[in-house]
Amino acid sequence: MTHAAPSMTTVWRLVLVTALAAVATGQDSQYCSFTPKHTLCQFSGPGPACDQLQARSVGTEEAKYIVAEHNRLRARVANGRETRGKSFSQPSASNMRQLEWDDELARVAQRHAEQCVFQHDCRDCKRVARFKVGQNLYSSSSTRLENIPEWKRAVYAWYDEVAMFDPQNIEPFVFETSIGHYTQMAWAETSRIGCGYTLYKEGPWWTKLYVCNYGSAGNFQRGQMYERGAACSNCPAGTSCSREFPGICMDDSSSTTNPTQRPTPRPTRPPTQRPTQRPTQRPTQRPTQRPTQRPTQRPTQRPTAAPFPVERPSAGATLFSCDLDRDGCRVKYSGSTWKIVRTSSSQRRILGTAVTFGRSTELTFQSDITPPASRTVCVTFAYMKYELRGNTPVELEVALDPSAGSRERAVTQVIRPNARGRLRRGQVELRGAPARGQLRFSASVPTFAFGQATVLALDDVKVRSGRC
Repeated sequence: MTHAAPSMTTVWRLVLVTALAAVATGQDSQYCSFTPKHTLCQFSGPGPACDQLQARSVGTEEAKYIVAEHNRLRARVANGRETRGKSFSQPSASNMRQLEWDDELARVAQRHAEQCVFQHDCRDCKRVARFKVGQNLYSSSSTRLENIPEWKRAVYAWYDEVAMFDPQNIEPFVFETSIGHYTQMAWAETSRIGCGYTLYKEGPWWTKLYVCNYGSAGNFQRGQMYERGAACSNCPAGTSCSREFPGICMDDSSSTTNPTQRPTPRPTRPPTQRPTQRPTQRPTQRPTQRPTQRPTQRPTQRPTAAPFPVERPSAGATLFSCDLDRDGCRVKYSGSTWKIVRTSSSQRRILGTAVTFGRSTELTFQSDITPPASRTVCVTFAYMKYELRGNTPVELEVALDPSAGSRERAVTQVIRPNARGRLRRGQVELRGAPARGQLRFSASVPTFAFGQATVLALDDVKVRSGRC
């Protein structure tokens, strides 16, 4: 039995039906041709993990800030002004490109952020026709609902990895997970950036997810991160030294590109559940580690804080207290997830986490602390800290970070001894504290401690005025 070949009319109908189906599901055949798993092929909007989605856009001013801050930091490297590094400061770059905002990269990044999952998509899942695409992620969580994107915090969390980067690995480039965010930011041939942002509920936490996609991609093993030499001395063809950001190479064909996308409207349905006052935590920087970072002011300028009152607490006065068995401590964290757990003996509730090699964690108590006139405070706490499957010592850093908008610096101390099997008492004295700030605990497990995990737990945290 023979079958007649389909007519051209039938073929075109099939093509049309397929195209319409792709449109109906939010797919784009261009992206599906890279891989069926492409972010714009798989997803037509927010994913099932997005509970009580509060925001899903990057505003125009935020996009301008992201581009400008990246370029300022790239210029710092290109001009040889970055003094941090694993073995010595970073050498200058002769061919560092100036970044411009890219709406297509932003569209892909925003769709990825709308899945509300802290995880990189696959290599071809974010690709565009012009080039392969790199990606940086950042996430922070809090028990308080506050839709203030903290892009400065995200950008500097990525960039501050420069302190761990060995300049000897610029060429041939040697990739390490712990510094991959910085090296993508400072990859000379990258010239385009687009980002996405979401704020959503994740268990008891309100989570902010930041995604930036870069074109063309960096971090190529045994490639060239940048060419050493005087800034702008070897700008690629079609570029010249930037006037706005001296030291990096701007496209001759265009001035700085302003983002054109409009923010996606927020859902109008109010959240059905108020944020809990007691934290239980969430996973983070996840498949790739979350960068450690310190609280900084939001990207768009905040008004400076009102003058602090002259009255200061007397010596020995309790400035802050957190005991999970008595009250719900308002906290936020980034990096490895913190959870509320119960100890096996007394069944007391404590905050705990496990930090694996190449990752960091940071826990901030969100109550403002006002030190006495002496600017000295005593921090006491119950803690547990020990290493699993490894013996590389990990320090627990205790810090009082200045409030947003302040130009003061954080003061820090570290706890080194292990405390395995039971909670021990610890105390640190912080001198020269900022006029107002928030208490932060943080720790990092180095990448070379392969296979190691460090367990941390905290409870009964108090801050008193004066010396310990």
